[in-house]
Amino acid sequence: MLEIIRCFERDLKKCFYMSYRMILNVISMLLGNWRSLKVGMFHSFKGGTGKTTLALNVAKYLADEGNHVLLLETDLEMPCFLSLLPPPRWATVPQYFWNDVMDPSSGIGLRKAIIKANEHLSIVYANSPIDQKGAFTYPIFADQSFYRQSLLKLQRELVQLDTQDEYDYLIFDASPGISYGTVNLLILASTVFLVLRPVYHDVRGAFNLFKSMYKLYFDEKEVILVWNQVARSKKIRNEYISQWNEQFARLYEESNLIEDEKRDITSLIFPYSERIAELHAEGEIFFPEDSDLYDLARELTKFL
Repeated sequence: MLEIIRCFERDLKKCFYMSYRMILNVISMLLGNWRSLKVGMFHSFKGGTGKTTLALNVAKYLADEGNHVLLLETDLEMPCFLSLLPPPRWATVPQYFWNDVMDPSSGIGLRKAIIKANEHLSIVYANSPIDQKGAFTYPIFADQSFYRQSLLKLQRELVQLDTQDEYDYLIFDASPGISYGTVNLLILASTVFLVLRPVYHDVRGAFNLFKSMYKLYFDEKEVILVWNQVARSKKIRNEYISQWNEQFARLYEESNLIEDEKRDITSLIFPYSERIAELHAEGEIFFPEDSDLYDLARELTKFL
């Protein structure tokens, strides 16, 4: 897996320093600072880290506090929002999905794909790119030109949302790993939550992802390491996670940021909870308000 990541990283770097990278820089400058909309992205190197669960809980907390939140499922390979958070009975069944929104030739804008879950929380679902016959219905391995045009389209859509002041927060639940689609979301987001578990191969993969993608945007993004499902072990917390945090922090020190912009890496630990695990087994995805994880989800919102 790491070898695949290294190969993809080499190809991605070539892309960055050619036409794709030039366009990304232009769009980044155009985006600048959103006038009012706060955009967060939950990302991970691999699946199974709890990234989606954290994204859902942060979005729900923000909505419960009276904010208007748009939660977007952007994982096209393994979409799960329709099963985890199905539309309410009174809501319209989704006719359009994130697949349609990001396709520059679809003619489908973001607003057409939005489903209101309640007064404060709205959702954009992703749809499986494989039809009932097992054939791909969406160009999941599309080329650079497709994603350049897609990024321009998404940028226009977010500018409209920001101008209309309809939403306070926009939360992307990104697909794991490295892809052009994920790079586009990284550009659009102002805060990135990199979710990982304290497992050696997960950490090494996340470090390569951090080094190949995130390092290019240290001067533009707030990056938070979220250690999830951490056992209550002093050795894991005080030895391993501390050591790994230092490795991530060195990338900041080696970056091209001027001295005044350099900062320590920010990380939060979400402990493993048997109570939450039992609730998840029963199908409940949200943290109880009297739980430590609910309080930690609140902490994450402070970085948006």
